[in-house]
Amino acid sequence: MKIRLFIFSILFVFSVSAIAQYSKNDKYRFIDAEYDFLYEEYDNALSKYLNLYKKDTSNNNIAYRIGLCYSYLYEYRKSIPYFEKATKNVSRDYKDGSFKETRAPLDTYLRLANAYRQIFKTEKAMFILKNYLELIEPDNVYGHETANHEIDKCYTALELTKYPLTININHLPNPINNENHNWHIAVSADGKHMVYTTKTDQEDIYYVQMLSDSTWSVPDNITYKISSSGFFYPVYISAKGNKMILSDGDLEKGDLYYAIKENGNWQKMEPFGRKINSKYCEQSACLSPDENTMILSIKNKESLGGFDLFYTKKENNEWSDVQNIGTAINSIYDEIYPSLINDSTLIFCSKGHNNMGGFDIFRSKKTENGWSSPVNLGFPISTPSDDIYYSFINDSLIYKSMLDTSSLGGFDIYCLNILNTQKAIKEQNDSFISAITSGDTSIIASISNSNTDSIENLIPVIEVKGTISFDDQSQNENPVKITIMHKNAILAELVSDVNREYSFNTIPGDFTLIFHAAGYETSTEEISIPNSFHSKIFNHPVTLKSKQITTGNYIAINNIYFDYGSFQLSKDEKVKLAKLSSLIETNPSLLIEVIGYTDAKGNIKFNKELSIKRARTVIEYLVQNGIDKKHFVAKGMGEANQIAINKNPDGSDNPEGRKYNRRVELKIHNAQNTVIVEDTHIPEHLRYNAGEIQYTVFITNSNQQIQSDEFSNLTEHKTKNSYIYTAGKFNKKEEAISFLNTKYVESFPDASIISLKQLDKIISEANTVKNDAYASGGDKDTYRIQVKALMKSVGTSYFNNLSNVEELHCYDGLFRYVTGYYKTKEQALIELQRIINKGYPDAFLVRSKRLEILTGNKPKEANIDSIATTAAFNPNENFVIQILSVKKNVDLNKFKGLQKTQIHIYKGADGYFRYTWGPFNSFNEARQEWRQLIKQDQYNDAFIMNSTFYEKFENVNP
Repeated sequence: MKIRLFIFSILFVFSVSAIAQYSKNDKYRFIDAEYDFLYEEYDNALSKYLNLYKKDTSNNNIAYRIGLCYSYLYEYRKSIPYFEKATKNVSRDYKDGSFKETRAPLDTYLRLANAYRQIFKTEKAMFILKNYLELIEPDNVYGHETANHEIDKCYTALELTKYPLTININHLPNPINNENHNWHIAVSADGKHMVYTTKTDQEDIYYVQMLSDSTWSVPDNITYKISSSGFFYPVYISAKGNKMILSDGDLEKGDLYYAIKENGNWQKMEPFGRKINSKYCEQSACLSPDENTMILSIKNKESLGGFDLFYTKKENNEWSDVQNIGTAINSIYDEIYPSLINDSTLIFCSKGHNNMGGFDIFRSKKTENGWSSPVNLGFPISTPSDDIYYSFINDSLIYKSMLDTSSLGGFDIYCLNILNTQKAIKEQNDSFISAITSGDTSIIASISNSNTDSIENLIPVIEVKGTISFDDQSQNENPVKITIMHKNAILAELVSDVNREYSFNTIPGDFTLIFHAAGYETSTEEISIPNSFHSKIFNHPVTLKSKQITTGNYIAINNIYFDYGSFQLSKDEKVKLAKLSSLIETNPSLLIEVIGYTDAKGNIKFNKELSIKRARTVIEYLVQNGIDKKHFVAKGMGEANQIAINKNPDGSDNPEGRKYNRRVELKIHNAQNTVIVEDTHIPEHLRYNAGEIQYTVFITNSNQQIQSDEFSNLTEHKTKNSYIYTAGKFNKKEEAISFLNTKYVESFPDASIISLKQLDKIISEANTVKNDAYASGGDKDTYRIQVKALMKSVGTSYFNNLSNVEELHCYDGLFRYVTGYYKTKEQALIELQRIINKGYPDAFLVRSKRLEILTGNKPKEANIDSIATTAAFNPNENFVIQILSVKKNVDLNKFKGLQKTQIHIYKGADGYFRYTWGPFNSFNEARQEWRQLIKQDQYNDAFIMNSTFYEKFENVNP
């Protein structure tokens, strides 16, 4: 069961003065509401939050909680005014779970934007997301990536809703639909058998079949017949309606089961064998019509992102090992709920590809070479919400569970029939490539606008377009040739433009696109555009793979670029650094100079500081990904060494030119492989010196002169402290690659291909004094991630989708659930975002020293970057209760009900006076007294501590 968890971190240590508007009972009401929220009882939580809000409408935290409840109840319109209210006072230091917190978290903006997108106020959502990007810190990588991804979804939503499908909707009658959620549907290929679940206290599984009068039978509750525990739900039913696949609902270690119907009765379900079920998570699956192929959604070590689609085939009545279905289908996000139509069409849900929000539904067609590029089935099949409860009969008939104004209570099941309403579209001065089928004969023709009137029922013109990139991140200027084919016949041949983009107009059909580029492997791409395709644009970007060099390994290194005034890495630049990370792992002797630059806008001092920040950002990112910092030297060059113009000839600003100057360059030393430092591709009109790019082979930088008879074309460049040697001058990089792999050149470990322009920079930099090597400083304290804090123990197994969670029973009475040890805050933040993505949106970082204080244990030294064993405490030690911490000493008469002889005062180096009560002979004794003590408002913030903690303070008892 998917649970959205909130951390109840009632951190007494950090408490502030009580909120005047609320009573002690209100505090307990707040905690009860938090528990209701934890267990997805949003109605109960909402009523309690609303009662608290009536007492104080200025409390932005309560407004935020109310907005969340409405969102999870799918009442987005009602959530908006509360999220709007909450955005009036947001904080980066938001303390989740604290009754005394009156601010809202920064992610309120994300919640508000999502609510607006759900009600199709997409432009408003984009405006809010862009404001959020302005508010968050540059180092908030997760925040930037999340918001930008949400903005991409908004653009897709605008495009898809512009051309909606025409659909007939049939609402299935009662008793199939009722006041509960009716979802998790699976319908047989012939449309005559259906299984689904109804949400009560559990997931009740029902089976129905189509009767002779085309009505559905009375639902048969088969939950207990198949021995379901109440958490299982169906994901597939066979064409004959006699076999069902079910999921156990565990999204971390889930398994798949099957149930058979024999003699009209469903039998007890059984788990699939180890070829299907593994130690990882199998989420859903479907079978081909002949039941010899299974498509599964699995999250394992071979997944590209979260859940990926895999396939297995039945051989000699045994399933083969599962194999990843490939990158044409699987994205870096989740792909779930596969469904096969006629053995050739794959339907699935994905959070990636051309997505308008949540899970959208996509279609791909089987080809000779794999699968065609996925196509979003369009609005309203796909919506801004999670569209996962569906079952396809064919391309035009779908069963889907969704919320609608006609729903009887919650999600209801509908039958959707997509209508073919294609009409002729006339566009002036346009032509397009068409594939028109007449009977069994395929007629290929190029049809101009002049004769479109003679074609009856011509379907709309669709523009197929895309950007071509290279996997080595090259900025190759050579054009790419594109061959467009249909059923082995060539329709047209195109050439990419100067921006490496291509486009052509066509009508729905199956096409093969073949991309040819010198130095790269030919790429064959299959696209299938269904007749129901709703948009005028079909986006199909392509990445070409570099050809394998026969001698040595080809590794291209590119500049890293930044937005104006920023030292934040974008997603594209991280992809480049991933390649460099792999290079370093296989070449442990590498030394890399990381040189930061800025454009010429801004003052010199600021640019100098910004350039070193950019260099350090690159290094920190690589260090966070496991690369030792000893490999790097950081330099900040400010606005020196510009490679593109900053201003136009008339003196006006040139933003396009400046973006090439905002960069980090990487200089590789001690390379054992073939390392090609790619020259930056700058459009000719933006270059300082336009002309052909020429290359040379950098041989070495030596303190001594080299005497060699083997190099007839060896060139020596004398610098301030060394001799730089290069060899040859080449107009084509392919020629330089060939020369680089000659026997003599390979004997120089630093050998690499560079442009003549880069050589000039190398010589220039060699004549300047280098900055000190970058060294990562910081606090010696380590970081951990607190997932949750509770008054009662729930055990670590409660967090079944997280590994190595520890339960810490702390002196303040709370059970804290934490994971990991991290040397740097940056490392911890990366893991924190992964945990947030797993359904813990309010997890936060905590210093190990803080937990040491609360538990009396020091962090483990071994394996500090990963996991430490659970901290514990000795219940037989002496304990005290800290009752006050203030800057000014107070009279002991202030502490009513406590014996003065048991009150002790300690003064710390921070100037604070700490007042304790005790000691107590055991933790249990202290906790018993503490529970009584905090019932008094005066001691609401008291907490338990080990008495030895105060030995480092000055005892100032009167």
